[in-house]
Amino acid sequence: MLQFIVYSLFVGIMMIFLFLLIKYYSYLIFRILVESKHRDAEYLIETGLVPFEWKRKIIIRYGGNYLSKKYALRRLNTLIIYFKGSPLVDSEESRTILLNKLQSISIEWSNIKWTEICPWQKN
Repeated sequence: MLQFIVYSLFVGIMMIFLFLLIKYYSYLIFRILVESKHRDAEYLIETGLVPFEWKRKIIIRYGGNYLSKKYALRRLNTLIIYFKGSPLVDSEESRTILLNKLQSISIEWSNIKWTEICPWQKN
C-alpha cells in the first residue's frame, strides 16, 4: 500500500513537472516565432531602420559587409511573407496597410546605400 502511494505521488509530481515544462516551452516558441516578428515590424514601420536583433546577427554573421544588406532584405521579405498569411492581424485593412508599408521599406532599402539604413555600419 505504501509503495502504491509513493508511486502515485511520484507520477503526480512528474505530471505537474511535465505540464510546466510544456507550458514554458510553448511560451518560448511564441516569443521566438510570433512576438519577435511583430516587434520587428513595428520597429521597421516606426523608424525605417534595421531592428536591433537583426543588427546583432549581422555583426556576428557578416561583420558588416555587403552581404549584411542582402541578409536584412531577406529578413524583411520573410517578414512580409509571414504577415501575408498570419491570422494574428487585426483585419484585412490592417494587413493591407502593414504589407504596403513593409513593401515600401523593402523597395527603399533596395535602392539606397547600406549606411543609410544601418548608420552604425562603415561599409
